[in-house]
Amino acid sequence: MSCMSRKLYYNTGRFLLARFFMKLKQELDLLGVRSIDTYSIFRFRFREGERLYFSDDTHWNKAGIELASELIASEIRREFKV
Repeated sequence: MSCMSRKLYYNTGRFLLARFFMKLKQELDLLGVRSIDTYSIFRFRFREGERLYFSDDTHWNKAGIELASELIASEIRREFKV
């Protein structure tokens, strides 16, 4: 696969992933299932230069886990007013 093909595939893949997460969030909202949109903040932080995933796979690294934990804790505090 050429460099240009890889870049196109990567960009297309990211677009499809973003659409998937937006659609998933919409469906969960319609069903009344509470969920936290980690995708948007992770994407924003990544664009700001923060590395939230291991370089050799798609799992969150320590920084990603801490960010997700903060988002979850914030939602719990907001929901239960603690």
